[in-house]
Amino acid sequence: MYVLTLNAAPHEGSPLLFNMKTFFNTWCDPYTLVFTVKGEELAAVCTGHRTDADVFRYGEFTSAGHLAMKYAEYIPAEETDRLIVWLHGIGEGVVDHTDPSVTVLANKVTSFASETFQEYVKGAYVFVPQCPTCWMDGDGTGSSSNGGRIEADAHSFYTAALTEMIRHYQDTHKIRKTVIAGCSNGSYMTMLLGINSLDIADGYVPVCEALKDKYINDDDIKTLKDLPMYFVYSKDDPAVIPEEHEIPTLARLKKAGAENIHASVTEHVEDTSGLYKDKDGKPVRCSGHWSWIYLFNNECDADGLKACYFIRGCLT
Repeated sequence: MYVLTLNAAPHEGSPLLFNMKTFFNTWCDPYTLVFTVKGEELAAVCTGHRTDADVFRYGEFTSAGHLAMKYAEYIPAEETDRLIVWLHGIGEGVVDHTDPSVTVLANKVTSFASETFQEYVKGAYVFVPQCPTCWMDGDGTGSSSNGGRIEADAHSFYTAALTEMIRHYQDTHKIRKTVIAGCSNGSYMTMLLGINSLDIADGYVPVCEALKDKYINDDDIKTLKDLPMYFVYSKDDPAVIPEEHEIPTLARLKKAGAENIHASVTEHVEDTSGLYKDKDGKPVRCSGHWSWIYLFNNECDADGLKACYFIRGCLT
């Protein structure tokens, strides 16, 4: 009998695949592992998977307009009136061979269900809606997407249905406090909910925020300046250029008198665990777009304020 010790590293194979042609994540099923034992190459075919997402349950909600959306949810063991809503990136929308577990695993949303994070926030539901296409979709057909490059103009086909979905969840579980967070495509919707749904949440965490500043009008700024907000981004983000997004928007919010606004900004997105090195022995550097890594590893810092403490404050 063999005992296999498999590598875990950013560039090792994964059963969760991001397709660079479609810009969606899907499961590789079956997932084939090839390894060498005493010089002999062997292959193992895995047809199932157990992951940290197993603590989540899955369901579907249909809006008054007959729009159906799947979701994942984590229900804490002890009763609580707090809720964290996570809005996924473009890769986690609905495609063939996928399910809401992809929305939980692709960005390590499972960390919100961890014992450590749940202790930080004193217990909270975690609700993860899955968009039928992408949150930045203007007409619900996916036509806004052009090879992953989307020019969205502060509108989404899903704003009303998602708002209804979140409110239904809040009513069902008697939620008193809510924080809405999202990355990239999901942070676009996070911003829209902040602008259009004033009473839906008590705090917002846009990560690599994808609503271009040129589409945010002065009335939107007046609305957003009064909301608790915690931005997370890297200066070298190649997909959501900070100079077109966070930087001018943050400047306008501060000029408008925003008091509870924070930004965790890094030069790059790098491994901080010390486990993963590149060929030169330096920490592995990821795409600057992947700043959600710092959020889920609890490594964000906005002038001494960690994101987990900001979230806890909004939920208190």
